Amino acid sequence: HIETIAEFSGKHAGSTEAHLPDRVRVVKEYRHLVFEKTARPHQSERHLQANPFPLFRYTLKGYGTYHIHEIKKELTIRPHFTPLSQTEMKTGKNIAFFDERKLDFPLLIRNVEPGDRFRPINSHGTQKLKKYFIDHKIPKSIRYVTPIIECHDRIIWVVGHRIDESVKVDETTRQIVRMEVSLAFGDEND
Repeated sequence: HIETIAEFSGKHAGSTEAHLPDRVRVVKEYRHLVFEKTARPHQSERHLQANPFPLFRYTLKGYGTYHIHEIKKELTIRPHFTPLSQTEMKTGKNIAFFDERKLDFPLLIRNVEPGDRFRPINSHGTQKLKKYFIDHKIPKSIRYVTPIIECHDRIIWVVGHRIDESVKVDETTRQIVRMEVSLAFGDEND
């Protein structure tokens, strides 16, 4: 078993997996090895376990803090009243700024779904989210728990990655919305 893992961990292929005794599954996703204990469902239930990751879907009615218990994160949405400096625009992957005029509440935060598309900021045309994740070598185990924020059935932020071109802050922006995703401490599901 160790030789099997060592062999496929050295390969440069996208992803592969091995099943070991005692319900241990080893998944290689790009440069990551994920070890997990799996429950063996009955043959008739296997089709229900195509996506073993927690599903979530929350309506965001306005400014405030929202807890996404399934992935132990929280999203804070607040107005940002001053113009953004170049330093503020480079705050990190889990913070994004939006033109307030281009958003309408309620928003939606949810899992990735098959067929999702968006237009990454500063790009020409839309791109399938699956292709975006593959091109950026995002492991499958991370893809399914990556929050997606929608406005009117349009993805506006692939959290931790890119916002959509249609909601970016530009020279005509008067008011800014700041969104930040962070770990939720004190979650009752801990």
